[in-house]
Amino acid sequence: MKMCLSDLMKLHHTKKSLAEALTPKCRFINMDTSVETVSFQEIFSTTVMFLFRSLEYSTDPLTLILYNGNKLKKRIRFPPFGKDSNSKSIGNNMAILVSLLQTILERQNKSMTSTIRDIFYSNVELYQNQKNVVYWLEIIAKNFKLKSRDKLNIVAAQKGLLYSTTHILVTSNLKNIYSINRDTIELIPYIDESSIIKLNPTVEYNVIVFEKEAIFNKIVTNLVKISTVYENTIFITGKGYPDHLTKRFINRLLICNEQVKIKLYVDSDPEGVCIALNYINNCTETKNIEYKGCTLVQLIKKRTQLMNLTHREISLSINMIHKIARKSQIDRTNTDNGIVRQLQRQLFFFKKGEMNACYA
Repeated sequence: MKMCLSDLMKLHHTKKSLAEALTPKCRFINMDTSVETVSFQEIFSTTVMFLFRSLEYSTDPLTLILYNGNKLKKRIRFPPFGKDSNSKSIGNNMAILVSLLQTILERQNKSMTSTIRDIFYSNVELYQNQKNVVYWLEIIAKNFKLKSRDKLNIVAAQKGLLYSTTHILVTSNLKNIYSINRDTIELIPYIDESSIIKLNPTVEYNVIVFEKEAIFNKIVTNLVKISTVYENTIFITGKGYPDHLTKRFINRLLICNEQVKIKLYVDSDPEGVCIALNYINNCTETKNIEYKGCTLVQLIKKRTQLMNLTHREISLSINMIHKIARKSQIDRTNTDNGIVRQLQRQLFFFKKGEMNACYA
């Protein structure tokens, strides 16, 4: 039988002692798994079911200990009590985490895959924005020691476009085979870090990456008999800043095929250079990547209308130059030198331009 407050006050004569007596016992669940001999599906299912039962059948408060990266621990106490200031935020975080864990468990049991966009729109009021979904998926992946979020069966929505003048086969460890047909515009396929992109090893392939979808569509749709003019060529656009799938596809192309050469065509502005570096920094092999695009000097010669750099773009340019300058002379490539040269010219003229002017 539980004691009433007056009885507790008689037993505990100090404020500290009374506060300790009134504090409910709390159960701790450490989500940071360290067991490597057990399969991910098995340990994930066991941990999630234990968490669900603890929330459903026990009346004691629960504290979740989550690994948050860089050896930091994130604690969620539910229901909140005592000095917990933002109880609404704590309750919402717990609801998001439980909802995502349940969704992942269902997808694994049914061998289904969903996109982050699908998960977000399944409960907009709870998730509020897609960044919250991505953030908590990253937390879950870190706690279960996953190298990639792919094993959670929740992937990013396809964004990038692909057009190939040759047939491409994509295989994975699960023996799934995806075929990319020639002479058709397709979305970048879902692939993981183990996927193999098969091309003819005796043939040299050119992969042309455009920053803008408009240029991609103009090149692909307006040229007659593009297959004969650009034989063994793959056109890709990330529609601005590339998503994970587009960057992963290009990286796997380079890893799986030595005869692939990448050419990046971006705007002559700091944002375009930043997009190019986004592709380059994501690739493990960079010797076959070439920074291209319309340079500022070409735009000046064409007498096209140029725009002034903004304060944000000036800061972005300086930061990128400093980052490349920190590399040693041995590690610095011709692509790095070309990027620095373009950034310095943009800063010197205080101007920027778009590559659309070269193809008007």
